[in-house]
Amino acid sequence: LLDARVLALGEATHGNAEYQDLRLELSRKVLPNGTRTIVLEEDYGTTSLVNDWIQGGEGTAEEAALRFGFRINQTAENARWLTWLREFNEGRPADDKVQLVGMDVQRTEATKELALNGLAGQDPATAQRLREALAELDEDSGSGSDVVPDSIVSATTELLDAALALPDDHPDTWATRTAAQSLAHNVELISTEYDYGAIREAAMFDMLVRLVEHSPTPVLLFGHNAHVAKADQGMLESPVGSRAVEKWGDDYRVIGTDFVRTEFLSGDGDSRQTWTLQIRSPLQGMFAGTRVGYLDFADTTGHNRELIDREVTMGSAGERFTRFQQLLPFGHLVPGVPSTWYDALIVVADATPTTML
Repeated sequence: LLDARVLALGEATHGNAEYQDLRLELSRKVLPNGTRTIVLEEDYGTTSLVNDWIQGGEGTAEEAALRFGFRINQTAENARWLTWLREFNEGRPADDKVQLVGMDVQRTEATKELALNGLAGQDPATAQRLREALAELDEDSGSGSDVVPDSIVSATTELLDAALALPDDHPDTWATRTAAQSLAHNVELISTEYDYGAIREAAMFDMLVRLVEHSPTPVLLFGHNAHVAKADQGMLESPVGSRAVEKWGDDYRVIGTDFVRTEFLSGDGDSRQTWTLQIRSPLQGMFAGTRVGYLDFADTTGHNRELIDREVTMGSAGERFTRFQQLLPFGHLVPGVPSTWYDALIVVADATPTTML
C-alpha cells in the first residue's frame, strides 16, 4: 500500500476521534518514506491557511485547526496532527516540507481571496476590477432561494482565464490558478439546483488530479469512505475514488474504516449533537478482541478472504446526520463487497466523539 501514487484513508463517519487520530498514525508511517503532499476533504482556500501554520506560521495548533472551513475538522485531534506535521517540517528545506492541501469546493471566501491576492501580485489592475465584481460572492451566495448572478459567474470565469494567462515560471502562478479553478468549481456548485453531489464529486476529483500531478512525491488522501472508496457505495454517483481507479489503476489504494459501535458528533455549523450507532457484521469476527484492528486484503486467505469477497453491510454516517438516518438501517448502513471498495480495512470496536475546539 505504501508504494501507491495515491494512498487514501477513509472514515466511516465524520465526528469520530479514532478516525482523525488515524491521520496522525498514517502520517507517521508514510511521510518518512518520502510522501510530502497530504490532500484533505476540506476546501483549498481554508486548508491553505492551515498549511501556512505547519510551514512555521504564527499562532497555536488549536488556532490553526480553527482555520479549517468545516466544523468537523476544528478538533483537538486535528490540532495534535497539525502539531506533528509542523514538527516534521522543522529544519527541512522548503522543497522537502510536507504540504497540506484541500480538494473540496464548498466554501468560498478564503479561496476567493487566495485567487485574487495571487493575481494582484502579477496583474494588480485586473485583480482590483475582479475583486469589485466578486465583492458579493461569499459563503451565503447560492443558499436558500438565492440565485448566483450571471455577473458573478462571468467574473469567476474571467478570473480563471486571467490566472491561466499568467507566466508559467512565476512561483505564485500555480497556486493562483488552482485557487481560481477551485473558485470556479464552487460557483458552479452553488449555482446548481440539481445534481449537487455529482457536481461536487467531479470537482473534487478535478482538484485531486491537479494536486497529484503537481506533487513530485506520492500523495496521502483523507476523506469520508463514500468519497474515497474504489467503487460506488450507493450514496454518491461516480465518487472520487471510482474516478481515481480509472485514472491511476493500482497506483490508487484505499484503506477503509468501519466500526462495531460508535458515538460521533454531527450537525450543522456550531450546532452539534452526539449520535450512537451499533451494527452487526460478519466482518467483526475477524477483529474480535481488538480495539482497533487492521487487515490488509492482499494477505487475506481462507474464511476471511470469503468474507471480504462477499456482500456485507458496513456503517456510514456523514455531516448533518438526522434521527431518520439513525432509525432506518438504509440511513446508516451501506451494502457492498469490501474487497471492491478497499485494499485494506480498519475496524474500531468502540469509536468515540471528537473533541471540538
